Amino acid sequence: MWQGSRPNYYRMRMANGTLLFLLIAFTIIDLFEVFFFWATGYVLPTEASILLRVLVDIPILFIAFSSARPAPALKLHIPKVNNMVYSIALAFFLYLVLAISIRMLSTAFVSAGVSTSSGNATAEVMNEQPFMIAFLFYCVLAPVTEEVLFRGMLQNAYERRFGWGAFVIAGVLFGLIHGNVLAIVNGIAAGIMLGYLYIKTKSLWCPIVFHGLFNLFAFTLVPDYYIINLPWVLGLFPADTLSYANPVYLCYNLGILAIGVLMCYVLVRLLNRANLGHVARRSSAYLPERGQGIVFLAAVILLGLRVGMNIAASL
Repeated sequence: MWQGSRPNYYRMRMANGTLLFLLIAFTIIDLFEVFFFWATGYVLPTEASILLRVLVDIPILFIAFSSARPAPALKLHIPKVNNMVYSIALAFFLYLVLAISIRMLSTAFVSAGVSTSSGNATAEVMNEQPFMIAFLFYCVLAPVTEEVLFRGMLQNAYERRFGWGAFVIAGVLFGLIHGNVLAIVNGIAAGIMLGYLYIKTKSLWCPIVFHGLFNLFAFTLVPDYYIINLPWVLGLFPADTLSYANPVYLCYNLGILAIGVLMCYVLVRLLNRANLGHVARRSSAYLPERGQGIVFLAAVILLGLRVGMNIAASL
């Protein structure tokens, strides 16, 4: 179990403390951006905003790789080929499902008179920045750091205490750190799938690849152009009918949505069949640590405040 002074797993207090560090750092960055705008009248350059978040990612990775033996604690072994194929396919089909679902929710909110960000908010933010900077941050660094924290540290630590419930808890926390209501819904759904994928494959590389591809689809909008909107991109229908107010577009998207849900179900079944022995169990060696609940409560309170501010700002 032990080699030197580092264990094969992450303690809950360490995992919760790292989450709290991330939330405090992001809150400070958000406040700095507000202060910068108030003081100068200008929005902080996106490159500077990304750099600040990169500076937050570095200590998180350092904590993860220094507080436990990373290979067994994070499960960094090379996955089976079929598990990697399932991960790539799930990223594609879940993206289709969520892209259509989020746009439908956004349309419903607008119809109800609620102002909210569009379903392509992530792509809009990414495309405001130089291609390579946005690609490296959103499709490489962010997926690696977030999977190390939410799956590798938090989910593994919670699994020792809660068993199967760990991937739901980590997935919800993952979703709540994302912007407005629609981004939170998107993040929770993706986060739970990432957690399940991690349990079944027993390799952090599968959720990292899934996460990176998912963000890449949102970055490039390739599935949007060439699947969700394909007949309109090809000019088979007028561009001004590219809306859910058009019954043809609505039915076409509902068909894609149904296929996406079916494929996700099939892939999850295949993933489960290929990894029948891989389950999440509570650890009989788990011992509560003094202060772990206080650290978690502080993180949840700060997370709730951030969610509340983001929702208030988007309404």
